[in-house]
Amino acid sequence: MKIILLPVLLISLVITNTQSQSLEYFDLGDITLESGEVLFDTRLGYRTFGEMNHDSSNVIIFPTWFGGTSAMLSNLIGPDKLVDDTAFFVIAIDAFGNGISTSPSNSELQPEQDFPGITIGDMVHAQYRLLTEKFDLNRIHGAIGGSMGGMQVFEWLIQYPGFIQRAVPYVSTPKLSSYDLIVWHSLRELIESGVRYNLPDREIMKLVTIQSELLNRTPDYFHENYSPGEIGAYFASFEREYESHFTLNNYLLQLHAILNHDISRQFDNQLARAVEIIDTNLLIIVAEMDLLVHPAPAIEMAEIIQAGLTILENDCGHLAVSCERDYVGQLTRAFFAID
Repeated sequence: MKIILLPVLLISLVITNTQSQSLEYFDLGDITLESGEVLFDTRLGYRTFGEMNHDSSNVIIFPTWFGGTSAMLSNLIGPDKLVDDTAFFVIAIDAFGNGISTSPSNSELQPEQDFPGITIGDMVHAQYRLLTEKFDLNRIHGAIGGSMGGMQVFEWLIQYPGFIQRAVPYVSTPKLSSYDLIVWHSLRELIESGVRYNLPDREIMKLVTIQSELLNRTPDYFHENYSPGEIGAYFASFEREYESHFTLNNYLLQLHAILNHDISRQFDNQLARAVEIIDTNLLIIVAEMDLLVHPAPAIEMAEIIQAGLTILENDCGHLAVSCERDYVGQLTRAFFAID
């Protein structure tokens, strides 16, 4: 395992834990998107964990990954997990298009195909309003996010420099590589082909899920964990009902946001220029064998700004953090520790 880390100090911090964890909503009203289109009657879902301290200096946000929800993030929040909610006030935020926050599946005024395209930037601008208007914050201690959640963290660093003091994007990227574009365009083409030929949504989602599962892992993972005789049962496992919150149009909406993700888009697509404005202590975690999000752009960014960098070398691919959760949790808790 290759590890390059900035020095951090470990200290103990005891704060009374009065977790909410229940789903709450913040109403944004009508918002103008980066495209210039208007998204009507918009709201963000979120959950809070732990207790904010007297000077609001212990806040960490945790945006959701592709298709993820704030409820799913609760599995990564706790004293021995990625973020310690006995020390920090954690706000898990549902991204647009996940079926909880405003999405094609739940919008009354712009349902399904009438929903306008969104960007990772649109997600972040809405989160900024949540923090500044609902919680009256003008700076927060940290942010952490995986995959598309990490893309939101990277976007935060550019859109609101200095707002976040410490950030941990993991198995993510500041901009899509050519390989990433091929992967994500292929998934979109698979969906659009299914729609063109009138396949039921359930069948389309099954095919997309099979493809995604292959990309989430590595060939070595499948070779080591499945015998040839188990493959029939493996494919049979995809004959199921899929998440009701993450419909086909929700999938396409977040996919559109990912395909347009590039924090250097306002800097002539020059990553070196974009990162010059970053004013955040950064720890980047990537998977060496990630077949879904290529690690090269994140590694390049870490080298440019001399950020903390951890490269996971297991055979779990895009899900590398889940295979080394204890180790990664030690890293992230140490990194966020207040000195």
